Amino acid sequence: ESLYCSECEEQPWSSKCSCNDRFCDPCVESHLTEKRVRQGHSKVDTRTADNAWNLVTGAFGPAADLFKQDELAKWFGIYTNKNKKSQRSSQIVETSRFVDLAHESLSHTKSPQRQYPSICSFIGDTGSGKSTLIRFLIARSENAQAKNLSEAPMAGATGGAAATLSTTGEVNLYKDPKSFGKTTPIFYADCEGMMGTEPVAAQHQHEWTKNGRRYPVETPNGEPVDRRMAVMTIYPRFLYMFSDVVCYVTRNQKTWADSALKLLEWSNVGAENSINKNVLPALIIILNAPSLEEETWLGDGPEPTDAFFNVIEGEISASSKFATLARMGDGETMSMKQLFARSFSSVYVHYIPLYGYKKLGTAQRI
Repeated sequence: ESLYCSECEEQPWSSKCSCNDRFCDPCVESHLTEKRVRQGHSKVDTRTADNAWNLVTGAFGPAADLFKQDELAKWFGIYTNKNKKSQRSSQIVETSRFVDLAHESLSHTKSPQRQYPSICSFIGDTGSGKSTLIRFLIARSENAQAKNLSEAPMAGATGGAAATLSTTGEVNLYKDPKSFGKTTPIFYADCEGMMGTEPVAAQHQHEWTKNGRRYPVETPNGEPVDRRMAVMTIYPRFLYMFSDVVCYVTRNQKTWADSALKLLEWSNVGAENSINKNVLPALIIILNAPSLEEETWLGDGPEPTDAFFNVIEGEISASSKFATLARMGDGETMSMKQLFARSFSSVYVHYIPLYGYKKLGTAQRI
């Protein structure tokens, strides 16, 4: 689908006609003037996309209240406790969130009594847009104008001091309204961002650890596990084991090699510790809002996926870590595609333009 005006073919289109042709602002008026003698030609209001975008990225009330409400979505996370001697111990706390959602789906109106929940996990660096993507997926399930996103993750701040802080804490779980109550209800797992600060959510969410099931965890040398280690290692490995789809979200295509190494290391550990996991998860690498404009990467074509593998293929010979992973027992070396095929059923890269950046960064195209 062309991104340019159907008339002049020079400017990006900004308006649609009811005949489905797309025009830039100058051309749409001349088109309507010429076609007005015929019935069926009228300008389609493109503000719908802008309104939907504002809905997804906006808030519905005071942050403290929203974070308290969002605490109900907590699934699992790290909790560190101090005893009377100020000695620290760490535990993974699992709430009843997954069980509650599964039971609610079974109790849904006209719901089938045999259901097979599917988890789609979002992991990646702080500020990569994981929560916003989940909000969008939830919003598109119903009329975005009327949908109240109170049961969706908090979107990260885009300005002020809060924009430098992590938003989501631990791992939260949300239902997909479109599939909820059906044979395969989809649950979205929103993982705390890596390489970030203590999340804003931690300032408002204190109740979730009180009634959860606790599992002691420690480092190999017996030290308690801190938040950073949990976010960088434990959460992604758990989510790999539980997920049918893993979405790795990044804003920087220049760090694809680092992203690939993380994904392969997490999946290797996860696979070694999985029990009866016969089906590998699918992997979607989402290049979200980079400072890059690449028109050929739009849509569902193979171009961004091919670019990803072309970029990282040379790392097998350049990096000792990749070389170790790629080395087979007979001395042969696997390609990057072969490496990923050991851990994921499929790999797909999806490109989302940066909102407001050059000609591709419009709400309609995003």
